[in-house]
Order: sequence, then C-alpha cells, then structure tokens
Amino acid sequence: WGAPPPPQGERPDTAVRRLEMGRDGRLWVGTANGVAHWDGAGFVRDDATRLPDPAINGLAAESDGALWIGTPRGLVRRDRDGSLRAPAWTPTGGAPLQMLLRDREETHWFDVPEGLGVESEHRVVTVPLYSSASRGLVRPAWVGAHEDHEGGLWFASNTHGLWYLPPRWRQFSLLSRRIDNPATPANAQVRGIPPGG
Repeated sequence: WGAPPPPQGERPDTAVRRLEMGRDGRLWVGTANGVAHWDGAGFVRDDATRLPDPAINGLAAESDGALWIGTPRGLVRRDRDGSLRAPAWTPTGGAPLQMLLRDREETHWFDVPEGLGVESEHRVVTVPLYSSASRGLVRPAWVGAHEDHEGGLWFASNTHGLWYLPPRWRQFSLLSRRIDNPATPANAQVRGIPPGG
C-alpha cells in the first residue's frame, strides 16, 4: 500500500466516523475527537476546541475548497484559510445534524432531527416523508448522499434503505427495504413534499 499508517499522535482519534475528498484532492477525516486532512506525508489536525463539538458526524466538501463539518451541537463551514463560521441558515425545529450534500443547483441537503432537511429561502426546512406502509411520517437515519450525473439524488439510510429523488422532484422512489420489518416503506408509495409544494 505504499506507506505505513501515520503515527497515532498525528490522527485526532482512531474512531474514524467520516471520510470526504475535497475538490482540491485533500482527504478529510472526521473522528470522535476532531477533524484532520492528509497532506501526502501525514495528517494535519485542526484545533477541535474551535468546533461546536469535537465529535464529527458529517463532512461535505464545497467546490470552492470549503468543508462543512457536522457535529452533534451544530454545523460549521471551514473555509480554505482555516477559518470557521456558522451557516446563515435558520433551522426549523432543530439544528442540522450534518450536511449530506450540495447539489448542482447549489441546494444544500441536511440530516435534521425530523428527517431530511433542505435549504429554502435562507432556512433549513424539513421535507415531510410519508409512507403508506408505515401509515404516516417516517424518519430515516441518513448515512450518506450522492448526486448522479443526471442530477438525481441518492440518499442512504441504515434504517429505511436506499432512496432516490429524480431531477425536478415531486416524489421519492424507495429502492430497498428491510425484509424483517413490514413497517418499513416497501414501495414507491412514499412521498416527499417539496418546500412550497
């Protein structure tokens, strides 16, 4: 593999929670005790005391080289110069748990306590997800998201499977379910209501 692992002292923690590749090629590592990036020779640690909480539960890179850092106590943006700032958005109901992604339309998607959040008019609003199988609202535990080359959004949940949101969305498609739990969404009768929709 080319190089031995770096000494423990260079890494914030052995409990790695997130990895993110920055647009500049930097590999970012989020751990239970802060964030660091690989510079080709070793890890460069950021000062964890500057974060809302040292436990990292989300990382998302921006095209301008900035990095969103999600913690249990809030979300911050780390600019290329290393400065940190809180987002301008006002969450509804609770602070975002993590940034899931920024899509090509420059819309930000979040994991929020109520489920899926999306930026709308300088606020983070919750996208209600209804399931006829569950007979009501569902709250997937999101673990990641990706935008495909057509502009469709894929959301992965460790509790409710894989979700797909087509471009110019009105409704989610659910692509998998937990066989052992009939209350999980099992078909495309799951609806996401867009903000203002």
